Amino acid sequence: MSKKIFSMGLFLAFAVLLVVTMMAGCTDRRQPKGATGTVTGTVKYQGKPVTVGFTVFQEPTTKKGGAAPLGTDGTYTIPTPMEIGKYNVAFPPPEPPAPHENKKPETSPLPSKYQVPEKATVKFTVAKGANTANFDLE
Repeated sequence: MSKKIFSMGLFLAFAVLLVVTMMAGCTDRRQPKGATGTVTGTVKYQGKPVTVGFTVFQEPTTKKGGAAPLGTDGTYTIPTPMEIGKYNVAFPPPEPPAPHENKKPETSPLPSKYQVPEKATVKFTVAKGANTANFDLE
């Protein structure tokens, strides 16, 4: 009888351990920890809206951040909240179409110095809450 109780207790302990382990594995490590902010804004180059490509915010150390496509009026909205802090901001061009698409690639009017997050000269600090980040690039 005591052997049966011991086995049942061992089984329950294993089941609890399994559930706890599974729950820990279900957390989304991409979700920001701590205070967050949302970002929306416009991108202009030489006074004209940039309508091709993306806006990318990248934290220099962790490489975390967010990205959004540029609209036809040069606006963007990062779809998910980001941790508060300083970010490199870049404006990469869109991916070229696949050969079978028979489409002409869209080109960005921006110089290459604005297109790579790791080399970005544009910076922005995301604060808690709603942020507006307008960029008028030269």
